[in-house]
Amino acid sequence: MKEFSIPKLIDFIGWDNIVELSDFSYPWQNEKAPATKFSAYYNESHVHFRFVASGPKPLVFVENNNKMD
Repeated sequence: MKEFSIPKLIDFIGWDNIVELSDFSYPWQNEKAPATKFSAYYNESHVHFRFVASGPKPLVFVENNNKMD
C-alpha cells in the first residue's frame, strides 16, 4: 500500500494522547466501511487532523499514459 505522510505531524508526540475515532459506517448501506481512523487537535492558531485509511487503490483519471510525458 502506498503511504503519504508529513513527517513533522506524524512525529508530533501529542498524537499518542489524542482520542482516535475509528467506528465509521455507511448508514445508507449494509456494507461495512473501510478501516479508517481519524484524530484532531487544535491550538491558538491551527487545527491539525489526520486520517489513516485503507482500501482499494484509488482511481485516478489519466488523459495520456505516454512514457514520454
